[in-house]
Amino acid sequence: GDAYESGGDVYFRVESVKDYGCLSGNTPESLNSGARIEINSQKKSPLDFALWKKTEDGIKWKTKWCEGRPGWHTECCVMIHSLFAKQGGMVDIHGGGFDLKFPHHENEIAQSEAHNGNHLAHYWLHNGFINIDNEKMSKSLGNVILAKDVISQYGGMPFRLMVLNTHYRAPLSFTEETIGEAEKQYARIASTMKQLAVMLQKEGCSLDQKAKDNDDFYAQMCNDLNTPNALSLVYAEIKAANQALRQKEKNLEELSAIFARLKEDLDVLGLHVDYPILKEEDLVLLREYEEAKSMKDFERSDLLRAKLMEKGIF
Repeated sequence: GDAYESGGDVYFRVESVKDYGCLSGNTPESLNSGARIEINSQKKSPLDFALWKKTEDGIKWKTKWCEGRPGWHTECCVMIHSLFAKQGGMVDIHGGGFDLKFPHHENEIAQSEAHNGNHLAHYWLHNGFINIDNEKMSKSLGNVILAKDVISQYGGMPFRLMVLNTHYRAPLSFTEETIGEAEKQYARIASTMKQLAVMLQKEGCSLDQKAKDNDDFYAQMCNDLNTPNALSLVYAEIKAANQALRQKEKNLEELSAIFARLKEDLDVLGLHVDYPILKEEDLVLLREYEEAKSMKDFERSDLLRAKLMEKGIF
């Protein structure tokens, strides 16, 4: 009773689902047939949508109704149901752009409710668009950018940081300014992590210490993945680390704790940072450099510094 055939097509009867519109708020009562719904004389209601479409073109399969192919919403429901049948045809998280909330995701829910008695997913995440200089990306405007080109020009991590600086549900404008600022922020993070790692190893401290007192960071991540607020805590830790590194008497306990928190936070955010793991020969080279520097043997210290830079330690 949730579907019917009409002229070879098969349609879903929207009125059969009591809570249609539960995701988007577009209830049958609030929708106007002439607004976003195409009027079709084969439908019993303009809100009804296709489960199976009759066609003579392209990929098609033979059924008792006609030769055709599944509707867009049907494809997604079938994939989820076939892969997660043991979970009742449900997934934990279903994502997509905010433009898919209605009608696509709403119609997926309707089908799943009729077929499986559930809403298909426990959580729905809808992300905003990445715009180019505050304009929507489109082929007609010629402003489409590909991820591979962005990564080649700016690097994957700065781009990821730029995205994380904006909440996932909000639109993001890709400009030379926003990606440039992200490059600077990432370089600062990477430089601080490198300095911390080298200094701690030089002082015999482990880099595998477990992070403590990190509740604020996880509270922001648990608050609808509030990555901008989580990153503000990361930037505060970077500032604190740089201040502590400048102190003549280093507080190793504090610096170790900061490094552990930063390491964990960056891992959660997917921001990979390289830092050197020192061998004994590297530690010897470091000590020789510091000794030459303290003795004001600048020629030797410059030579040793060049070697340390070549190894990626400086």
